Amino acid sequence: MSKSDSTKKADDLATAVTALRAALEGAADGVVSTDEKGRVTSWNKKFLNIWGLPEELVSLRDIRKIRGFIAQQLKDAGQFLARIAAIEASKEKSFDLLELIDGRLVERYSEVISAGGKAAGRVWSFRIVAERQHSDLVARRLAAIVDNSDDAIIGKDLNSIITSWNKGAERIFGYSAEEMIGTSIMRLIPPERQAEEEEILARIRRGDRYDHFDTLRVTKDGRQLHVSLTISPIKDANGYVVGASKIARDITERKLAEKALAEAQKMEAIGQLAGGVAHDFNNLLSVISGHSELLARLSTPDERRQDSIKEIRRAIELAAASIEQLLAFSRRQILEPKLLDLNAVVADAETLMRRLIGEDVHLTTSLQADLSPVRADLAQLNQVILNLAVNGRDAMPRGGILILETCEVEVGTADVKAYPEIMPGRYVLLSVTDTGCGMTPEVQARIFEPFFTTKSEGKGTGLGLSVALGIIRQSGGYLGVESKPGEGTRFKIYLPAVQEPAEGPESGQRTCVDPVGGCETVLLVEDEDMVRNVTTLLLESLGYRVLKAANGQQAMRLFETSPEKIDLLMTDVVMPDMTGREVAQALLARDPSLTVIFQSGYTDDVMVRQGIWDAQVALLKKPFSREVLSQKLREVLDRPHSH
Repeated sequence: MSKSDSTKKADDLATAVTALRAALEGAADGVVSTDEKGRVTSWNKKFLNIWGLPEELVSLRDIRKIRGFIAQQLKDAGQFLARIAAIEASKEKSFDLLELIDGRLVERYSEVISAGGKAAGRVWSFRIVAERQHSDLVARRLAAIVDNSDDAIIGKDLNSIITSWNKGAERIFGYSAEEMIGTSIMRLIPPERQAEEEEILARIRRGDRYDHFDTLRVTKDGRQLHVSLTISPIKDANGYVVGASKIARDITERKLAEKALAEAQKMEAIGQLAGGVAHDFNNLLSVISGHSELLARLSTPDERRQDSIKEIRRAIELAAASIEQLLAFSRRQILEPKLLDLNAVVADAETLMRRLIGEDVHLTTSLQADLSPVRADLAQLNQVILNLAVNGRDAMPRGGILILETCEVEVGTADVKAYPEIMPGRYVLLSVTDTGCGMTPEVQARIFEPFFTTKSEGKGTGLGLSVALGIIRQSGGYLGVESKPGEGTRFKIYLPAVQEPAEGPESGQRTCVDPVGGCETVLLVEDEDMVRNVTTLLLESLGYRVLKAANGQQAMRLFETSPEKIDLLMTDVVMPDMTGREVAQALLARDPSLTVIFQSGYTDDVMVRQGIWDAQVALLKKPFSREVLSQKLREVLDRPHSH
């Protein structure tokens, strides 16, 4: 490069620097720059004037001293210094902060990048803003807050014409601002709620305010949403009301959750009532059943008298079946769960189903091979299947197709969102599908309610599906439904898959045999006087010696004072003060060879959790016959003891 070229380049550089200096001095902003080590490299007079900085202080080129001088002039020096520290710690290349300092200054910051792409320093600028600019800045910030709110924020005039519409409103209702501004708010309000708007406007004109007013609104796609409204009057500079602002929050999910909770609490209350009634009724049936059997044994072989006793027995069986339904609904019936092959259960029930559904309904099955077993009570599961089959038949009065399908499925997180009551995991699924009339969403929402039925009077009690739901839930499963009007219905039973071999089917039917008695001593613990007395008579009629106790404390005393060995404890499960389980535990601690039979008309969730089923225990379901009592006694007394 020649000397003349070098001289020319130096002159050009000097000219450029002079021009930049002139531009810097002419800038409206006060500007100061630093190098990468924080030393001041340049500044303009505007920067000195804004802060009243002496030239000699800036010429020291120490940015920390300059900041300290500025901070002394501010009302909130701590905020200023903290913001600078945060900016310097950030990896951002620039900030357009639009932050007011003492209500009059806007601060901006950017990083200087060298030709090689590395950080070479920083530039700070400050500008004094006028009051109007300040107001514009505040307005822009408020607009940004409003627009980015999750809630719908809507402005309207006193004729219900929409004047503003934020992005939250777009998200909730589906309409854009262009579609809504200038139109009536009435398009969001269901017809049955439009009278509310007139009342709201009347109150707004008076200057009143609504806080958290819950109502319904309609979206662009026709869905109804539950919203919580806060409505405030908008006033002009003279204090006159010129419109209203509405803040609408979508509370649909909350309302649905509240409804589900209320429904669950209602069903739980009904279940507790049903369980309590069933328990008391079972005790009464036990008394009637026991005395009818004793009466049958004592009566002369008069045909009419025996016929009357048989009718009593038949009525007892029907009443007991009704009580089982109440207990199933309340999930307090006594189950005898076994590992079952669901395909085998369906196959065994098929013959009976064909008789129930009639010739005009075609029954088909599609059963997946090699299903994992499920743990359930066989009789109760059969009841559910037959109940659903009958419901399907009733939905097809002119005939149709009933389809039973089984498969093994994995329930994941997405399924749990659709069916909140089911837990993720492996399930065996039984689907019962009909091609009948289907159901509306309103009917679907109520089908599991007790005593709700769409059938005509005398055609159904409305307990069937409630019972089915109770049985499946008590078995740890889930019962769901899918249906549309005119497109049939599908009930889906999910039962947890078990990784154990299923038990084989029971061979043959139990035959009626003469009761076999014994001579052992039985300690009977029962808090109901009538049940205790009739059970004592039944035991004595079978040859057993009986010691009676009305509660756990009496049982303990009899056990301690009895001159002879007590062979068997027969105790009710649900009793005040001491439960049957607590009585059994206390006596087994004294005599591990003691045999125990629990008797109950229903189970209780707490009792189950406490461990009644933690071993193979003997259980008598109330009401029981003399024959069943004799068989159960011999079964447990003649069983080899492992202790």
